[in-house]
Amino acid sequence: MQGLALQFCFFTRILTFAPTNVYTMTREEIIKITNEFLVEEIEVDAEKISDDARLKEDLGIDSLDFVDIVVIVESHFGFKIKPEEMKDVRTLSQFYDYIASKLQ
Repeated sequence: MQGLALQFCFFTRILTFAPTNVYTMTREEIIKITNEFLVEEIEVDAEKISDDARLKEDLGIDSLDFVDIVVIVESHFGFKIKPEEMKDVRTLSQFYDYIASKLQ
C-alpha cells in the first residue's frame, strides 16, 4: 500500500508542474521564450533573430533542429507540433503566430 501511495504522490506532483492553458501567454512572452530556446538550445545566432527571418534560409534550422524544436515546444508550451500544420510556416513571425494559435 505504501508503494501505491508513493506512486500517487509522484504522479500528482508531475501533474502539478505540467503546462496548462489556464493562463494565456501574450505574444511578447511567446517571442521571449521562443527566442531564448532558439539561441540556447538550437544555437541560432541571436543577431539573426527577427520577425521576418526565414526559419531555414536565415536561421539555418534544419530537419534535425526541427525534431528538437518539437520536443522543446511541447515542454515549454504544452502541445505537440503537427507537421501538417507547419507546412506554411516559413518565418519566425509565422512560427510565433502558430504557437499563439495553439495556446488559445
